[in-house]
Amino acid sequence: MTFESTFSIITDPRKDINLKHDLLDILFLVVTALLSNAEGWVDIEEFGRTKEDWLKKYRPFKNGIPSHDTIARVMSILDPDTLNQCFISWVNQIRDHQDLQIIAIDGKTLKHSYQSSTDKLSALHSVSAYATEQGISLIQKKSHAKKNEVKAVLDIIDELQIKKTVITADAMSCLDKVADKIIKKGADYVLQLKANQALLLRETKAYFHKLRRDNPELIEKNQYTETTSEHGRVDTRQCTQLLVTDWFDHTDNWNKLTSVIQIQRTRYNKTTHKQTTETAYYLSSLKIDPKLANKTVREHWRIENSLHYVLDVTFKEDDSRIRLKNATENMAILRRLALNLIKISDKKGSVKSILKQCAWNDKVRDLIIMG
Repeated sequence: MTFESTFSIITDPRKDINLKHDLLDILFLVVTALLSNAEGWVDIEEFGRTKEDWLKKYRPFKNGIPSHDTIARVMSILDPDTLNQCFISWVNQIRDHQDLQIIAIDGKTLKHSYQSSTDKLSALHSVSAYATEQGISLIQKKSHAKKNEVKAVLDIIDELQIKKTVITADAMSCLDKVADKIIKKGADYVLQLKANQALLLRETKAYFHKLRRDNPELIEKNQYTETTSEHGRVDTRQCTQLLVTDWFDHTDNWNKLTSVIQIQRTRYNKTTHKQTTETAYYLSSLKIDPKLANKTVREHWRIENSLHYVLDVTFKEDDSRIRLKNATENMAILRRLALNLIKISDKKGSVKSILKQCAWNDKVRDLIIMG
């Protein structure tokens, strides 16, 4: 799928009198500048002027490189919903649609994207879906503050191709309407259970306690344990998965709620010799397979470690002061596109290293752009 075909549905929002620079030229400039470690509007312009000959290998740039003011203005008036649709369409072309692919859904706030220092609640909060095993961002949806995250989650489920996948989400999305929508789209779910579902959490804890006391053989049969040792610590994860039976009183509204999962994590610090243990619970439509259940819960955290962390630390998304109208959301979408280009390329190395190489090496940038 070419760059032109990816963004072909976007209508240029500028009036004819202001069309000195082609919209696709500007978008190509922004994406390749982000790939080369550019952070703000001036960085993007300077990258363009430095690499103008290279850019013209791919796009005309008939009137040269646009100024940083022009780039900022265009990105601020571009419709983010349309840009997001282009991103989703492109992602669906590159996705590996293997069975039981795990898709993690989670929210993130761009801490410095607020409109003014007196209105920090205006900072952009968005919800992303992430294909954990392929390592690519699938979609981003703006949410009007963290407390309204559920609507964005439901919209994501509506728009994504999720048939034969497993959807994971944190406790904020542990709602019967979220589970229902996932099942109706042909997917399975693993949703973290916390105090926002107090009655069901209390029942689930009691159920595990009862079976440990009355039927320890069943517990042992439906259990999977793994131990890892790294960074001076030993982590042991014990996953127990039990079928939901008519013993439960508060599961009637949950579409295809099949099992409950308990994860007990024990961490031993080799230096301090201290040991900590925490327990988490999950609702799931998955049949009994504690090894798969454990993998699914672990994979969820990749959206934090491999997407949000990389965007914050490597792309410096949290530090970005881009606040103009739609520009914050549009740049967040294009950062994810740039990150995906790196993830699907054959170039080896960390994202940080590849960004640096793209900045000074045209051949590396060619490899990333051309796949």
